[in-house]
Amino acid sequence: SLIFAGEFEQAVKHLTNAVVVCGQPQQLLQVFHSTLPEHVFQMLVESLNSIQSTTMQVSLIMFVK
Repeated sequence: SLIFAGEFEQAVKHLTNAVVVCGQPQQLLQVFHSTLPEHVFQMLVESLNSIQSTTMQVSLIMFVK
């Protein structure tokens, strides 16, 4: 697994994709929170926040046009 190999950034990319496409992201995040190392979970939260921010910016730009 990427996490055990110390490839945290790659692992977080895959985990972020899983949360984005998941039908029940809150439950998946709860599982990740209880099973991932704390620093990896924090990286995941930051990644998701970045995506959410980018999505909001794109939505606002589309709305203004």
